[in-house]
Amino acid sequence: MSEASDGAGFGDARDWNEAIALARGAFAAQPFSALIGAELVAFEPGTAELRVPYRPELLQQFGFMHGE
Repeated sequence: MSEASDGAGFGDARDWNEAIALARGAFAAQPFSALIGAELVAFEPGTAELRVPYRPELLQQFGFMHGE
């Protein structure tokens, strides 16, 4: 990676696009994430946002989804 940085170790758009691709690939390779249908919807320095579709079989005993 280049020396110039945005504070997260990514110096240019190419580096950042590679990081996003790596994160999406790692996430997609996780069987649990695939099982619950989780999707990486935002990925920025210091932040990742995941989305899990609402499905009744993912609710806990009181009818809530974790992380809601």
